[in-house]
Amino acid sequence: IVWREKIKDFSYGVGVLGTTIHNEVLSIGGASGVDSVLIGGYLGNGIPVTLSRVGLPIGAFYGYVTDGIFQTEEELNSYPHSSLAEPGDLRFVDMNKDGIISGLDRTYIGSPVPKFIFGLNFEFAYKAFDLSFDIHGQTGNKIFNGKDAVRPDPYNFERNVWDRWTGPGSSNTEPRPSFGGYNYTPSDRFIQDGSFARLRNVMFGYTLPESVAARLALQDVRLYLKGTNIFTLTKFTGYTPEIGSYDVLSNGIDYGIYPIAAVYSIGLNITF
Repeated sequence: IVWREKIKDFSYGVGVLGTTIHNEVLSIGGASGVDSVLIGGYLGNGIPVTLSRVGLPIGAFYGYVTDGIFQTEEELNSYPHSSLAEPGDLRFVDMNKDGIISGLDRTYIGSPVPKFIFGLNFEFAYKAFDLSFDIHGQTGNKIFNGKDAVRPDPYNFERNVWDRWTGPGSSNTEPRPSFGGYNYTPSDRFIQDGSFARLRNVMFGYTLPESVAARLALQDVRLYLKGTNIFTLTKFTGYTPEIGSYDVLSNGIDYGIYPIAAVYSIGLNITF
């Protein structure tokens, strides 16, 4: 949708676009039919992060559901747990109610596919001045923060290490420091909201009056300032919420992708 209007020396234009997305696996070839699955998105620990199954989105995130942290040995022994778990470790939900925590308790924990993609374009002009900018973004998708899952706490790479568990009652969100292992298996601990809105391009310009340009033996002179990727509104804690993929089964996994650079420039357009 685009709307443009001019009122005397002032003009403006607004453009809006949006797309909804529904992604669902309808069938997977193979002898096992609907029981067939595709796994992918392997991390450095060799454990897959995604599972594609009939009824789920392609490349759906698959892992454990967390329920706080084991505070004491007594609490640990009163809940279903893995034989590897210790006080200070994540408490996983026993999804199949069999009294133990195993790979059978992994479940669907989010989709990398956005539900809605949008874009907004704005143009304003008053006499010799003009301003334009555009915003784009998406909502409804999740990101698996893979760099958190493969960079163990003892190295202090992530600032949330300051909130780690150090004893009973010290934390119910960040587990004890450890060199990988139990607390770094795929779980909703690493799932984050991938929604964002990004101010993609901003341009401000000034065009010399024709009479002034003519005295300089020129047809047109325009000076402009431009910025690209100026600001991003997001809850994601990684470098950028615009996560690509190596393949369709690893979409939305942040392996530590390099952030999108902000670029500022100044330019001069001259027409002779």
